[in-house]
Amino acid sequence: MKGKRRSRGLLLCAVLLALLLAGLRMPGASAESSAAAQPGETRTGYFAEKIFLRPEPVFSMDYVDIIPPCTIVTVTVTDGEWASYTTPAGKTGYVKLAKMLPVPEYEADEEHYVYGESRVQVRMLPIYDSPVVYTAAAYELLTVDGHVKGFRHVHAEDGTEGYILPRGTLDAVFTPEPIEPVTLCVAEETGKLDMPLRGAHPAGTLTPDRFYTAEGTCGEYYALKAGENWEYVPKSQVVLCAWKGGNSRVFFRKPRGVRGKAGIETVFLPAVTGPEGGTLVRPGAEELPVPGDARIYLYAAFGEWVGAAWGQEAGYLRRSEVRTLTAAVMQEQLKSLDLSGGTVERNPLLDQAFAWVEAGNPFQARYNLLTGAETESLFPLGVPYFWGGRSYRTMIERLPEYTTREAWQSSPVFYQEGTTYLYGFDCIGFVKAAYAQAGTPLAGTLVGRRAREYCDAGAHIYCDDVHPLPEDWREAARTMRVGDIMIIHHPGTHAMMYMGTLRDYGYTAEQLPALADYLDYPLMLQAGANPSSYLRFCSLIEATGDARTASASPSDGGVGVCILGVPREAAEQVITCHDETYYCFDVEGCCVTEMGFGNVVDYFVFREGGNAARIPAAEDGAGADETEAAGDEDGPRGEAESAGDGETPEDGTAAGENGEIPENETGAAGDGENPEAEDGLPPEDR
Repeated sequence: MKGKRRSRGLLLCAVLLALLLAGLRMPGASAESSAAAQPGETRTGYFAEKIFLRPEPVFSMDYVDIIPPCTIVTVTVTDGEWASYTTPAGKTGYVKLAKMLPVPEYEADEEHYVYGESRVQVRMLPIYDSPVVYTAAAYELLTVDGHVKGFRHVHAEDGTEGYILPRGTLDAVFTPEPIEPVTLCVAEETGKLDMPLRGAHPAGTLTPDRFYTAEGTCGEYYALKAGENWEYVPKSQVVLCAWKGGNSRVFFRKPRGVRGKAGIETVFLPAVTGPEGGTLVRPGAEELPVPGDARIYLYAAFGEWVGAAWGQEAGYLRRSEVRTLTAAVMQEQLKSLDLSGGTVERNPLLDQAFAWVEAGNPFQARYNLLTGAETESLFPLGVPYFWGGRSYRTMIERLPEYTTREAWQSSPVFYQEGTTYLYGFDCIGFVKAAYAQAGTPLAGTLVGRRAREYCDAGAHIYCDDVHPLPEDWREAARTMRVGDIMIIHHPGTHAMMYMGTLRDYGYTAEQLPALADYLDYPLMLQAGANPSSYLRFCSLIEATGDARTASASPSDGGVGVCILGVPREAAEQVITCHDETYYCFDVEGCCVTEMGFGNVVDYFVFREGGNAARIPAAEDGAGADETEAAGDEDGPRGEAESAGDGETPEDGTAAGENGEIPENETGAAGDGENPEAEDGLPPEDR
């Protein structure tokens, strides 16, 4: 019996020994683990499972560290069976060569890029359990140059190489969508990419002193033609505000080659060239001679240089070639003109309204000279446009500096959280402030009803198809009085106030040849989109040392003048800001915008104190999320900042033909703006 047990024990030992020997010769075992290994020779490979690093080249229960599985290591052979290895932590021990596997070799592929829409893990080996050596961010490019065992061999941007699984990645092949060429520039040096993705290879640099042309788009990138290829720049890094094909933002930056301070020193307003004229240096174009005594507009100063616009041209002039026109200088110049044709009369509404325009505004200057008024601008650059701005108290609390306002929670689409804005009036806020300060505060809302309801109530001078405006705009001007309020829906809402005609302010065909046929068309005072206002406030933000305004988002407009009914092809200036085009006239340095009626859905004109008393009542301020205390003694006759004004929500549309900002009656923070405007501009009630 004992002999049988001993025989079984010997047999079991023999089987185990055979299995052990067979295991050493299993497929996948390193060919380099043979006795051919020479002492001092180095071997590189990995272990399929964790390996204990022994303190001596013998089997024992002791170990100094553990080598993780599927980790590439380089060992030094000590004899035919053992090799030494030093860990990254500096611990040295011994491992069995027989268990080391060779690093797989990959088959080479033609290099191309891949990316993941979420993070992509790059592993040390083409084994799922291999350690992660790099994690590529979403949309970061990885270079593929080979494959093995279902994995791709890749290089990261920093040179790290490893393996990824193909699933979850996309080949970086892009076809830009062609567009009408767009002129763009950048506010600061910006890199171009060879692919429209983060992590793409650099393909050159855009500099602030040049204009560039984009001929395609690809997602959030503009595509620029580079021979037969495309180069890409993020849309967020470019500024689309072109002045006859050029970018006006360039006026806020120091010209290339100009020494001295890089920042803006001063913000100017109207100016003229000296008797000898000057030379307009235009980025990306030939220099242009400007005649003596030419009316220009200055936006910024850089040491001896200024950024200036002359008609439809823009660029840089030397400071010595220009002189600014203060209100006093303009007043003296006007005295030399024959203003006998001017018929505008003193009016308390105009006294108040002209306090909100920029200093040096020619209409303000002529009004003062013709009527004996002494109106002065409360703010040198005028009043910014602010969607939902109705508070007179807030407007003037920091005179003569601007008040700022952080993102307004009642309009999360228009106002960006964490962003500061220059505070100002919206269109209703401006009209109501002028009336309140003139002593005749408007009752109720201006936009709480559609035109048909006002027409049916008889509360109108003109009202859409019930009593339409005459086809001849000159006739319309003859029947309107200063202070008449026009409300238009397109289908959003905009309010503006009649101020007279060009002829009323003493302008002649000789003074304004481009407007010679339109001297008797209606002029309207408004708070709305105006490219010159936008440029002034951009300059202010760039130049200011006030931390509150330095980080502010510029307004897209302000209080200014527009003219009704003039065909846009007659415009002197065609200015594009944020993909929206404006048609303007240069009136002594003042940008007068063209206000067409091509997309107006309905309208009405009423006169406060006359038929306005019959306007249907509407609850003012309903739904406002942020209000100043109603009846605040500091406000204009108790005027509250009530952003809603009782409007009801409706669907909005894109911008119309006249470059207006689409607005929709919403109870949020404005007078009926559409926060989903397609024109690229903030959805402002103008």
